[in-house]
Amino acid sequence: MNKLIIIMLLVFNFSACDKKEEIHTISVEGIQFITHNSFIIDFVSSAYDPTFGIGIMASKAGVPSSENNLLTPEMYAWNQFENHWQINDLEPGTKYNVMLYIEDTRNNRTFYSSVESVTTSNVEYFTDSRDQRVYPVVKIGEQDWFAADLEYVPEGVSWDGPNGRLYTLEAALAAVPEGWRLPTDEDWINMEKHLGMEDSLLYKKMNRGLEAHKLMQIANYWSLSFYNNTNETGFSAVPTGKYSRSSSVGNDQNTEGIVHDGWSAYYLSSSLFDEDNVWIRSFVDGMDGIYRLSSPTEFGYAVRCVRD
Repeated sequence: MNKLIIIMLLVFNFSACDKKEEIHTISVEGIQFITHNSFIIDFVSSAYDPTFGIGIMASKAGVPSSENNLLTPEMYAWNQFENHWQINDLEPGTKYNVMLYIEDTRNNRTFYSSVESVTTSNVEYFTDSRDQRVYPVVKIGEQDWFAADLEYVPEGVSWDGPNGRLYTLEAALAAVPEGWRLPTDEDWINMEKHLGMEDSLLYKKMNRGLEAHKLMQIANYWSLSFYNNTNETGFSAVPTGKYSRSSSVGNDQNTEGIVHDGWSAYYLSSSLFDEDNVWIRSFVDGMDGIYRLSSPTEFGYAVRCVRD
């Protein structure tokens, strides 16, 4: 009996030792789609137990730690399907030290990756002399585009949107700063062609192509699309919604107010579809394509300027 107890104790002790010596690894495989405000980190990990926590820290100097970590929960998201971290809302032209970690909560141990450094790209800025607002500018193909929604308040009808101002066509034409223009339908088509959209789809009035992810901001701005979004152009499209007016021609739902603001972005062009409607572009959460649609000129839409 005593021998049996001794053997059982030895087995238990060996098992406990083995458990305590369990080592996990996490490492960065690569960093891609680096823009002025975002990047994506691919990683591999030996920890697949759902009780483990996987996290990320970043600092501007030194080894990242809980004391100097610059990342807030709104700035990152873990794509569990692709095993990568999406980081956004970063500063342009800035070096970040990044470290991943695994928390083994069962044994109260933490395992760290090596520290990797990444520098966000520099970006041009345009300052609107009328209100001193500053906008990042990115080059897509041969065109220079605002990488944030216009916010100037002009004479005419416009509204505060969730991520910028929403303008009627008339107000948008008055709001664009000198040296820039409201993009035409052709400007949008030139961008889409540069991104790789098939020629046969460019002039279709529908959801076209698979290129939306290259323009849509990553991490927590989109609840569904973030799994595929890369924002590799730096365009950084975020949900804008649109302002629907009950008095407008074509408003079948007779709705007044901002609609679709949590899952859609609507961007205006200066090109008329007909007397009462204008060509617009729309991005929809969870959809891969870019919508080319007509919509009432009296509705409110977000604006991205293109350089004259």
